[in-house]
Amino acid sequence: PLYDEQLTETVSTLRSVSFATHDFNGDSVLEIPVQLDVPSVSKSEVAEKLYLTNWCSFNGEILTTQVTSMINVLDGYYYNIPANWVGNIAILKDTDNRIREIYTYDTEQMQVGKSLIYFRAIAKKEWDKGVYDALNLSEIGRIGDFVIACRISKEANVTLENVKSNFGVYNQEANK
Repeated sequence: PLYDEQLTETVSTLRSVSFATHDFNGDSVLEIPVQLDVPSVSKSEVAEKLYLTNWCSFNGEILTTQVTSMINVLDGYYYNIPANWVGNIAILKDTDNRIREIYTYDTEQMQVGKSLIYFRAIAKKEWDKGVYDALNLSEIGRIGDFVIACRISKEANVTLENVKSNFGVYNQEANK
């Protein structure tokens, strides 16, 4: 039903990563992952593009977004983006340093603003040694041999508990 006969493809569900449909929000209904373009932040010569994922329900006629997530496939986690941020953020994707950082974004000026949340995957042994203490990070989860840590700015207007409740481990096996 989502097939576009003129374009001869299902454009509405095209995505750069082959995420499978699954019950993402726990309501016993499968959600369909739909790619959402988001402005990228570059702090080096290499600009890495990141897309958000809208997890959508389908009622037979239209797709309706239930949850929007930033998914880090490399490190195995996701962060559900607050609905009022969608369309108003830009994201830094730094694969080499295992960093994702969400910034405010002025859509009219097309300008990146202040950092809201900084995420980093850190080897447990480095975390336990206190190597990253100066970055003022808080642990929000552990995946394998890595600690996932974040730093929340005052502009984010969210608490650490809120970030933890919107953070989860991404089941990569579902995509094989």
